[in-house]
Amino acid sequence: MRRKRERFSLLLLTLFCGSTLLLSLTTTIALEDHYSDDYVRQVIEEDQQQYYGDEYYYDEYHAEKDLYNQQQQQQQQQNDEPTMMTEEERYLLEQEHLAQEQADRIAAERERQFQAELDRMDEEQRKRALQQKKKDHRRVQQVLRAAKRNDLYGVLGMRNWNLKLPAKHIQLPGSSIGFTIPGITIKETTDKDIRKQFRLKARQLHPDKNKDGRAEEAFMAAETAAAILSDPDQRQAYDQAMQQQRAQRMAANKQLVSSASKSMWQISNQVVKTAHILLGPFFTSVMILLAIII
Repeated sequence: MRRKRERFSLLLLTLFCGSTLLLSLTTTIALEDHYSDDYVRQVIEEDQQQYYGDEYYYDEYHAEKDLYNQQQQQQQQQNDEPTMMTEEERYLLEQEHLAQEQADRIAAERERQFQAELDRMDEEQRKRALQQKKKDHRRVQQVLRAAKRNDLYGVLGMRNWNLKLPAKHIQLPGSSIGFTIPGITIKETTDKDIRKQFRLKARQLHPDKNKDGRAEEAFMAAETAAAILSDPDQRQAYDQAMQQQRAQRMAANKQLVSSASKSMWQISNQVVKTAHILLGPFFTSVMILLAIII
């Protein structure tokens, strides 16, 4: 009987550890999915890219074209469903489709021109041209991904720093004498920084210098971002909108962590109650052993 109880206690202990580990793993996966890291995705995408000679960029462009066509088909299916769209929303959607089609035509034409230039080069020149275009492609994709997220600072390759120590008033105890310590700006993104970064991006993305098919689209995105961030009123409105979005994401994250913690606590509490009933007088000894092992 004693051996049976020991075996049963060991089995229950194993089940408890397994359930706790499974719940922790599930919570971690959920949090990782929620906190999607754009930088990690970018590194993975770049690592998955392989060099296949002259056909590399040609195949990559058509892969992007196929992806865009799939998105267009999905969008068309959504449009076929009865929805209550206003005239303004329908007009904006049509303009977006037209702009995307125009960008695709320009990209395809630039790819053909680059392929024609490669055909006139020798082996060494072709190798250097492909290496340079690979760098151009990465720069363009970084800008387009940031523009898709509506990250204007990311489009220009910068962050919106606003680190400040607020002013503080100190009143001497038992006296009417007081003084104020002025605030200190640690790091702040200024208009000068924005103009400097835009000039850098303009040199990197200009269609005459950048050979990627979507260089013109990325260049226009950089121009738009610089125009908005250079205007004080538009920049303030954009920053406030981004702060609201971050606050909403933070609230959703807190809710996710709170729900996961409550679920883990309920499961742990139920396991402990069950173990207490089954183990009886051996419950305390098993819990002490479990604490020592962990």
